[in-house]
Amino acid sequence: MHRKISLFLRTRINDPFRSLLHQGLAPDQLARGFACGLTLGILPLPWGITPLCVLVAWRLGLNQAVVQAGNWLAWPLQLLLFVPFMRIGEYLLPFGPPLDLSLLTTEALLSQSAALLGWILVADLKALVGWALVSWAFYLLSAAVALPLFCRLKTRRVPCS
Repeated sequence: MHRKISLFLRTRINDPFRSLLHQGLAPDQLARGFACGLTLGILPLPWGITPLCVLVAWRLGLNQAVVQAGNWLAWPLQLLLFVPFMRIGEYLLPFGPPLDLSLLTTEALLSQSAALLGWILVADLKALVGWALVSWAFYLLSAAVALPLFCRLKTRRVPCS
């Protein structure tokens, strides 16, 4: 009985998990995974980026750990880039009143919660449009910067392309 459980755990949990971690270990794949994690990590959403990274890495055959590392390292950038993304989206989608950042004061948070929720939804929609416009360039730039770094850090002889 113990052997059956051990075999089940190894074949159904351990082996698939290890293959996910060892998948995509060539320097170009590591650079693509890291750039993918960074790009998704700056996505201006307050939730759901980590599961999205898991799904994208699985679908594209990228290394899960490297994609998540890029995602987590991008967190400060996500906060810094929200307003620029919002302004780009505001320029491209001029509907509604201009987005006023003074609504984010403590007084406004406490007194106008319903209006603030609508403001946040519109701001996030516009920020998503801004992100969609620049994300491809951010991905290409971060992959180009990461590739030489991963080539230098490689531990086994894998040709860099």
